[in-house]
Amino acid sequence: MRTIKAFIRVSPKRKQVFDAAVRFRISDGRSVQLFYTSSIYVDPKVWDSKSGHIKAKVLYSDIERKEFDNSVDRMKTLLLDVYDNAPNKESLTSKDFVTLVDMRLHPERYNIEDNSKDFFKEFDRFLLAKDAQSTIRQYMVAYRCLQRFQIFKAIESGVSFKLDFDSLDAKLVEEFEDFLKNEHRYCAMPKYRQVYETITEKRNPEPRGRNSLCNLLKKFRAFIMWAVNEGLTDNDPFRKYTIKGQIYGTPYYITIDERNQIADADLSALWEAASEDIKKRIPKTHIPQLAIQRDIFVFQCLVGCRVSDLYSLTPAKVVGDTIQYIAGKTKGEQPNTIVVPLNSRAKEILARYYDGERTNGALFPFIAQQRYNDAIKDIFTLVGITRMVTILNTITDKEEQHPINEVASSHMARRTFVGNAYKKFKDPALVGSMSGHVDGSRSFARYRDIDLDIKKEVVKELE
Repeated sequence: MRTIKAFIRVSPKRKQVFDAAVRFRISDGRSVQLFYTSSIYVDPKVWDSKSGHIKAKVLYSDIERKEFDNSVDRMKTLLLDVYDNAPNKESLTSKDFVTLVDMRLHPERYNIEDNSKDFFKEFDRFLLAKDAQSTIRQYMVAYRCLQRFQIFKAIESGVSFKLDFDSLDAKLVEEFEDFLKNEHRYCAMPKYRQVYETITEKRNPEPRGRNSLCNLLKKFRAFIMWAVNEGLTDNDPFRKYTIKGQIYGTPYYITIDERNQIADADLSALWEAASEDIKKRIPKTHIPQLAIQRDIFVFQCLVGCRVSDLYSLTPAKVVGDTIQYIAGKTKGEQPNTIVVPLNSRAKEILARYYDGERTNGALFPFIAQQRYNDAIKDIFTLVGITRMVTILNTITDKEEQHPINEVASSHMARRTFVGNAYKKFKDPALVGSMSGHVDGSRSFARYRDIDLDIKKEVVKELE
């Protein structure tokens, strides 16, 4: 079975090497060893030889890291495709292979007319039209899934397979959805090891629920619609394929009293009084960082922004006694400036991290989003907010009960803002103007039915 590996080579005689070319080795049994040196360069200090990407703990922006990692993955896909379609593989040398790759990359040098519409090259062009970094990251998840699906199909069929605009049909979309549903199983099978060695992820794929499948298929469909509009193809496989709608349970969130309990808690004192189990789970050395992330969480509860917008907040977005920003998620369809007044508690938190004069950098000392979510769960646990809530398991489509501290996340801060504001004022237009929900948002509409007190008020009026 053919495999491909990315690596770098640095001579020990050279003490200082700032950039090294990323090389690739294709192996196919014992008889084939082909090497290719790419024009992708990397600082050897940040190179992870195991993953073939930038080290996870190196301080890089998400976009820089993704751009580099994706360029490595795209090169792997291209090299494997060149190898799969090469004649006389048994006698192929590295020199011959380099020539074949160069012919693919630069057909004009060989008087080859290139009329091909490379699927993933066009996907790259599609991404250039996207403005929001968070949106690009979401599309890149679908991008890598499609790359893995292409390799998976080749292994399944035993012949070369390449995604192509004109050969797409409803059956292939159905196969892609089935691949997404079962990818967490495939990644553990030796037969498909090459798929996950070629297009890697930080974590192995986990079971996907209906909503995740829907999101990925919608990203795929958006790319196809773009290709149709660009005149790349007249073929739209989604005309005969229906994407199942997303399903949501009743939103759960914390009350204003619970939010204030979190904001005013002495985390150090709570840790000292905590059980041994909690102390083992949450080291004492984590308390100073938890206090910072607690402030950020409470601030998010007070302004209601999505976590992607929260992380993009800078001093420039503090205008007087307000936070002003354009929501990244709806930037393309509704690029309105969202203005959220800051109450006294929000101003107090802001003053701890922003002196009113700094002009550069992030507004708060943010950490990776997954670590932020983990910190929120630890904060809830320490503070003792552990009541049971009902959630919808989108994998099983069944309701489940969980302690709220186990399911708390950054998105709960947004729900807390929306839920409590709607409960107080019952004005979806007013609340939506501050939360950034588009008019008629289905996700916002769910808040109209959640509060028992509102229902009691309605029934009381009928007496």
